[in-house]
Amino acid sequence: MAGCANPKPELTKNSLNIVRQLRQQFRFKTQSERKQEQSQYRQYLATFRLGGAL
Repeated sequence: MAGCANPKPELTKNSLNIVRQLRQQFRFKTQSERKQEQSQYRQYLATFRLGGAL
């Protein structure tokens, strides 16, 4: 879908809906969701390195 021109907006909308459904079904995460999860994980680990203090 990225980089292609679709003259029919209803097809693009349908494609986006299918991708959204597949992400929900298979728990696919967007890049920003993965980055946020990694950031939270690092903060979680940092609490143990500092003895539980932030």
